[in-house]
Amino acid sequence: MLETLDDLDAIDADDIVEEMMESVEENHPDIDTREGSIIYDSTAVVAQELYSIIQSIKLIHNETYVDTATLEGLIMRCEERGVEIKEPTCALLQAKFDLPVNIGDVFTIVDSQMNYEIEELIEEPTVENGMLYFYSLRCQEDGEEGNLYLGHLIPVSDIENSDMLTVAEATELIISATNGDDEDAIREKYYQSCQTGRFGGNIADYKGKVLTMEGVGGVKVYPVWNGGGTVKCVIISPVSDKPSEDVVYAVQEALDPVTGQGQGLGWAPIGHIVTVEAVTEQPVNIETSIEYKTGWAFEAAKSQIEEAIDTYLKEVNQEWQDTESLKVRIAQIESALLDLEPIVDIGNTKINGIEENLILGPDSIAVRGDVIG
Repeated sequence: MLETLDDLDAIDADDIVEEMMESVEENHPDIDTREGSIIYDSTAVVAQELYSIIQSIKLIHNETYVDTATLEGLIMRCEERGVEIKEPTCALLQAKFDLPVNIGDVFTIVDSQMNYEIEELIEEPTVENGMLYFYSLRCQEDGEEGNLYLGHLIPVSDIENSDMLTVAEATELIISATNGDDEDAIREKYYQSCQTGRFGGNIADYKGKVLTMEGVGGVKVYPVWNGGGTVKCVIISPVSDKPSEDVVYAVQEALDPVTGQGQGLGWAPIGHIVTVEAVTEQPVNIETSIEYKTGWAFEAAKSQIEEAIDTYLKEVNQEWQDTESLKVRIAQIESALLDLEPIVDIGNTKINGIEENLILGPDSIAVRGDVIG
């Protein structure tokens, strides 16, 4: 007999058959209830159906609670509350060619498994740009992997005069892709929506809205930053670097278009004058004394050193949204470099000419500057 919800997890079809046979024996002791008997076999079929119904009840029960809902059910619950879910997006790159190509032509980048489609002509050839054509390319697959590749482009589709192309190179990431919200992130957004109302213009509202926008990985919101009614939103890309001007413009237009600021033409309430800015990049110049293994010197190890520093600074920048001011630590730099094969010891490390940790401004992220070792 089912008495509690926990019984739904414990019961199986054999339990149902056993309970039904006990009822038959109790009320009709003269009937054969052994396995293989007519009553047993017919009851077993019914028990399987009852078990399926119980599992459906369990599923329906779980779908009524956000904690236990499936992804599909969770999305439906979010739609009820108007919670916006960030869908996975595709990376947008810039590429240069010495001949015109057609919109829709498809290329792949050397050493990648990703295909990119020509989307738009950005710039015609000029003397200043070296008589090259500049196009935007959209990755054909969603997700952050599309952000990882730049370099020589190889035609995938049948491209006119492809054998005459001598310059075909992806040169710049214009808009970073994101993987979209996973199940845990969606669940957290739902709970946050229960604590706040519809868009009213408070800090939580601005954060929630901006974080759903393409090319945004984090945001800091500053109310009354330039007098009453002013709001500043500083954004960082999904890969923890400076977002492009296109992303900043798109967020500005969505919140409070420049033509008509404060008039409620975007998401911002009437009277809110919103300014959207990208994080600023603070160069981190590093000077240190390194003892190398025999046969190694700075120039030979330079690429490894720079890569290790870049990796550490990226880890620092990933904390930007949740930290008042980022700190670049000498000890962490030295630890990262000591893990490298060519390096025996390290010391006397300076950041921007000073032998102490670097504290960045609240709207700054760290980028590698000059490295001397």
